[in-house]
Amino acid sequence: MRRMTFDVVVVGAGPAGALSALLLARAGANVALLDRERFPRDKPCGEFLTPGAAQLLERHGIWPASARPVPGMAVYSVHRAFAHRPCGGGPAGWMARRSDLDARLVEAADSAGARVRQGLAVRGLLRDGDSVVGVATAEGELRARLVIGADGAHSRVARHLGLVRAVPGLQRVAVVTRWRGVEPPELLEMRARAGAVCGIGPLGADSLNLTLVERTGLAARIAGRAGDFLVERTRTLWPDLAERLAGGRRESVRTIGCFGHFCRRASAPGALVAGDAAAFVDPFTGEGVYFALRGAELAADAALEALRAGDFSAPGLAGYDRARGDLARRHLLSGCVQGVVRAPALLDRALQALSRCPALADRLMGVLADLHPPGRALSARMALGLLLAR
Repeated sequence: MRRMTFDVVVVGAGPAGALSALLLARAGANVALLDRERFPRDKPCGEFLTPGAAQLLERHGIWPASARPVPGMAVYSVHRAFAHRPCGGGPAGWMARRSDLDARLVEAADSAGARVRQGLAVRGLLRDGDSVVGVATAEGELRARLVIGADGAHSRVARHLGLVRAVPGLQRVAVVTRWRGVEPPELLEMRARAGAVCGIGPLGADSLNLTLVERTGLAARIAGRAGDFLVERTRTLWPDLAERLAGGRRESVRTIGCFGHFCRRASAPGALVAGDAAAFVDPFTGEGVYFALRGAELAADAALEALRAGDFSAPGLAGYDRARGDLARRHLLSGCVQGVVRAPALLDRALQALSRCPALADRLMGVLADLHPPGRALSARMALGLLLAR
């Protein structure tokens, strides 16, 4: 492959990139989907799908075989606990292995007609003046009328475009593990203590995903001994969890830097960014896959409109940024949740209020399940309810 031309080149074949390519290919666009990794591949992830993410996958005919329903969520602070099950009786979400989910999306994009290239890294962007006109790879140039950067939280595309703005208060490091031979929790568990956040999700009858998110100041203690660090940390902060893990075996350990950021805009002449490339806040509530999938729908819609109009200029793509307003509000809500989670007194008060006010809990959890507009939670009424409930 020396030089090829496409309508759209999508960089990154995670959920945002693969779904973007799938939708574009189904609409008849000539699209290439590139990723430096080969699939199936594991990726550090809490592996949780909100009900909104599940609905979106089903809407496009995709469902991971490993998906397991989770009936509710339990949140623990130092002094309080809160458990919630949806009032309608349906699941609070699903656990699904990322290797399975990502592979299904890539296969679907390939079947729809996208040109999928695995194991091919993008070295840089091609430009004509201020407009992006393709990408450079080790195998040659790929020209495109539009490039979609869906290459994750460390996006090369977004950085080359100068769009990234870091959020210093949301810089974290995560240790992601799978355990087998242990009894998984019935509910998705979220625990917060001493600046650490831990999520435990049931993957199967005797397996679970455990994700520990810590301050970046602890990165040096984690480097080279992530598995041992996790065991030591759980013994110190959550002895009951350490006891649960003691009889099992650790299947995998991965670490990843969670670099909270947003893009001042998600478009540039000839390019869009989507998924974690556009914004990343390490959502405590497990909404990351939903953010990626919904962003993919919006990116595909914007790309198809630009292809129809033949306009890939900044004004021609500005509608994409406007369309992302709902996602921006969801990211804002996730950032607010992060702030509460890492303030012990606030978290205790919030969990107390949610436990005592089922209607308030249903309202907030419906938003965090990606089933209701974020404005239902980002309101003075909701804030007062959390602060004043007795």
